[in-house]
Amino acid sequence: MKFLHVKPWNLTIGAPPKCGSSSVRAALQREFGVDDLRYCDDVALVKRALVTGDVVFIVRCPLARFKSLWRNKCRDNGRLDGHDLHGMTPDELFDYVTAPANDNHHWTPQSVLLGGLDAELVPLERLGEWWSWSVLVEGDPLLESLNKTLGDVPMSRELTRDVLEYYADDLVLHALARDGA
Repeated sequence: MKFLHVKPWNLTIGAPPKCGSSSVRAALQREFGVDDLRYCDDVALVKRALVTGDVVFIVRCPLARFKSLWRNKCRDNGRLDGHDLHGMTPDELFDYVTAPANDNHHWTPQSVLLGGLDAELVPLERLGEWWSWSVLVEGDPLLESLNKTLGDVPMSRELTRDVLEYYADDLVLHALARDGA
């Protein structure tokens, strides 16, 4: 996962996949008038080891993130290079996600993606609110919610338990973000 370092704001934003990353990228593209952040002089895509400035990390409830991943990549056939997930059941996706050979930032635990960075944690459910009072993009204070995946996910109690156990550190991270710690 690449972090977004917004040079004029001296702010680095960590937005993991399925945690508002498309919305954040789209808002920054609008702000700086570009179609692709890779070609924007004001925003650098950086690895965690190169993060500088103030850091914000967006956190989502891990169960909601897993369900969104399933809806987007398995149910709706969202593309993901090197991974054919379309048609998998939630149980099959979990088995795939937890196999060491299938590492990908779309399902890597958020706590791992954050690593040891000292960051302000923003829960996804309050991202729009945080954006409007923190970023204060002139003339466009709202953050549009993109790539919403809606609908129920058929999950057994056992699978729900397994997902929550696998992402236990992310549950803690999300609670810290939600509680403002």
